[in-house]
Amino acid sequence: MKGDVLFGPSAAETVLEELGMEVNDEGFVVDEETGEPIDSAENDDVPIEEFGGVGKGSKIVVKDDFSSVSEYVEQKHGLR
Repeated sequence: MKGDVLFGPSAAETVLEELGMEVNDEGFVVDEETGEPIDSAENDDVPIEEFGGVGKGSKIVVKDDFSSVSEYVEQKHGLR
């Protein structure tokens, strides 16, 4: 698919910075300006260890597991 970017775990924080996010002291993905947690497609906080990507044109973080990816796809395509 055009526009997909793949990266390893060591690049996760750099990718987040480019998207206006960062990792807080507790290790969760948060908005860089407000410090508020960025929720996953499953509406829970995302630890950096579970960061898998960000939905195109959004700030919905997708965890690196099947259920989070599935939830994101269902939401994006109005299947829920």
